[in-house]
Amino acid sequence: MLGFTRHLVFYVLGAAIVIGFTATSAAARTVLDLDETHQPVALLDWGDWWIDQTGAATITTVTKLAQPKFEPTDPQRVYDLGQHEALWIRFNAPAAPGKGRWYVTVPNMGIDSVELYSRGTGGVWAVRTAGDNLPVASWPIPHLYPVFALDVSTEEPTNYALRLQSSSSFSTPIWFQNESALSTRLQSLSLLHGLYFGLLLMVSIFAFATSVAMRDPAHAWFAVWAAVSTLAIASATGVGGMHLWPQSPLWNDTAEYVLTVFSLAPLMVFIALSIPLKARKPRLHSGLLLLAATMVVLAGALALGALPKFDRALITVTACVGCAAVCIAATVWALSIGDRFAAWLLLGFAPLTALLCLPLVYLVHWLPVNPLTQHAWQVAFAVTTSLIFLMLLLRSQDKTNYQQRISRIDRIDLATGLVNDVVFGHRLGSQIDRSVKRNYLSMVVVIDIANRDKLLEDFGQRTVLELTLRLAQRLNTFVRNVDTVAKLGEARFGLLIEGPVPPGKVTGMATKIMARFVDPFSGLPHSMNVKPKIAFALVPLHARTADEAMANLDALLIGASPGHRKNIFSASDYPASEALTREGSSIVSLSPSSRK
Repeated sequence: MLGFTRHLVFYVLGAAIVIGFTATSAAARTVLDLDETHQPVALLDWGDWWIDQTGAATITTVTKLAQPKFEPTDPQRVYDLGQHEALWIRFNAPAAPGKGRWYVTVPNMGIDSVELYSRGTGGVWAVRTAGDNLPVASWPIPHLYPVFALDVSTEEPTNYALRLQSSSSFSTPIWFQNESALSTRLQSLSLLHGLYFGLLLMVSIFAFATSVAMRDPAHAWFAVWAAVSTLAIASATGVGGMHLWPQSPLWNDTAEYVLTVFSLAPLMVFIALSIPLKARKPRLHSGLLLLAATMVVLAGALALGALPKFDRALITVTACVGCAAVCIAATVWALSIGDRFAAWLLLGFAPLTALLCLPLVYLVHWLPVNPLTQHAWQVAFAVTTSLIFLMLLLRSQDKTNYQQRISRIDRIDLATGLVNDVVFGHRLGSQIDRSVKRNYLSMVVVIDIANRDKLLEDFGQRTVLELTLRLAQRLNTFVRNVDTVAKLGEARFGLLIEGPVPPGKVTGMATKIMARFVDPFSGLPHSMNVKPKIAFALVPLHARTADEAMANLDALLIGASPGHRKNIFSASDYPASEALTREGSSIVSLSPSSRK
């Protein structure tokens, strides 16, 4: 019996000690530890929470509730709230916690209502209200999200209670900051938002200007999508409610969903115009346009504000996921048929597509909201718009180059990209006129590959074509911007070297051109030796017209057999040049039959 009594006393004392420690920790837990050196200070487990399922409880009712009805707050907890339910959180602020005023912040830009109750002298409760149900201009402190000043007593802790209403759930951490930290954070956010929205606005303006300059409607629809999406992000981050529509609580509550869904309409049109759907898949093209019209109607329905916020969020997420699936499917099809820029579209939309899981996770209450996930959408959208705008610039440049090639198809040689004989003849005539007017000499050169037939026989057409291309590149590096390189025939090139050209240096220039031709090419057979024949003339010294100059040079090259030891010919050295250039002689035109 004595042993049983001793054990009983031991257990009672142990239980008393445990209860004493628990009571001490609970008392310590209910008073905030506002540390100025580590801000923002999270609520952690220093508060108590209770959910009012009716939404009708008052602060008097809450203060009379028994302690067991409350549970310690947890920053990782997701509070599941119905449409009319309210979350109550009680906490105590310590007496005179350091210097300056402290603030409690609820960094949730879409919360319906936040009420802060503070007990003043005589036990009277004062209340301040913020949230989407009120205009931002009417908040106690207009901000991106609800912020309240704490009235701290200098003698004893102050009792506070937060009443929060959200149509779906609440999981945002509650922070405490002093005046200096809050001001610094606001300035930092203002700077980041200015840079961010300035970048997006610049992309939209540049895209629209490019659409006007290039007459490309895809740029215009991209600009509309970027602009509307920027407004949606402004609404989601609180920038819209604070700066754009501070007096419109209804629009501030619905803008995030309406603008997000409405932005899908120009996105669908942009996808339909960016890939070749209209020509190859007209039904799919029409389907995307019909889907765009559906998004406009759906956005109009959301703008009425008749649906609960959870239903609006569910509709918005469903629309985004569905449109994203359609965009990816259409872009993958374009990639499968060889569209060069479809890969850019997939890469550009990858960041936004990867983050589509976040709204779904929030809807099923799997994870709490945190600053990283709150701002992930902003970063992803900035990366997406930048990549797609770069793709559009490349696409426009490619389209411009294609149009230029089409418009110049009768003026250039398709194999080398050099101008053809028609353009060469016009430019030669203009060069002669300038030389006469300015009283200087210019140089015209014609080069024949004398052994081209032999090269074709030994190495094949493909290798000879590569040789021709590389010879054209060498000639382009030899001349200046004012000079001209042309392809006059299968085995003939032409050069126009703008004057003044000293007569004593023309032979040296012709020798340099010869060296460019005979120098071997890396990657081609070493035995592939080019045997060029070069004829040059000074105009207007050796010819007064383009036809006359080409006739002289053609006669020089025709008269030189492939086995002729001499490779460079001057119009002044040819015996017939005097007869061809004398005043009143008949002009021999350069006809296609006379070219090689």
